[in-house]
Amino acid sequence: MHMSDLSPFSVSTSSMFGRRITSRLPRCRRFGRSVDVARRVLGLAAVATIVLISACEARDDPEARLEEQYEELTFEVNDDLLQDADAVEELGVVYRVPEGWVELDDRRREVFGSRVYPLLRGDGAEEPLRLHLDPVSGSLYVMTALDGEAEDRASAAYERHDAAGYDPEFTEFSKDGFIVRQVMFQAGTTVVFQLFFSGPAAAGEAFELGFLIPRENYESVARVIESAIGAIQEG
Repeated sequence: MHMSDLSPFSVSTSSMFGRRITSRLPRCRRFGRSVDVARRVLGLAAVATIVLISACEARDDPEARLEEQYEELTFEVNDDLLQDADAVEELGVVYRVPEGWVELDDRRREVFGSRVYPLLRGDGAEEPLRLHLDPVSGSLYVMTALDGEAEDRASAAYERHDAAGYDPEFTEFSKDGFIVRQVMFQAGTTVVFQLFFSGPAAAGEAFELGFLIPRENYESVARVIESAIGAIQEG
């Protein structure tokens, strides 16, 4: 999967355990074959029991439930495009900043905040944990801890951008145990990706990755952003 195409990821999944499976057994007119039929019925019953147990075990396994509900996407990570891994203790994750991107100090945060916060936060309620700038393309990488459920925040972001006339697109998928809800839109000459992470399946704080990219530079940083998203891991 590559992000060089602006179309969001296509997700279509269904749970095999949500289907009702029935089978019809032929009736046997000869008494002598009744034992064979009985054995077949018992055999099918045993198989059905095993399937039912497996289904229940899957429901008790967070990772199995994740696979049932969301399509797992694999991102291509190019190590040459990224810096060394860095832990974000507040979130319990490890991330990698794109090569050449710099973390903004407090003074520069104020300057770029006027562009970032209205698009991502709306009300600017939460300060980002990490804010990185690509001096070449002018793109921004924002990591924010969420005060609330990722699903609710993703829905609110979609509705806010839709009301603003940005015509956002929404998709959801799983990645390495995380559930990810993505909102993508273009505001003027800026392409915006918001990825709301919940999980991983075991534990973890909800957080958001935001990418703001000048439209004319999108193609030049698409693979970089894909690598940065793919590098997010439980840490």
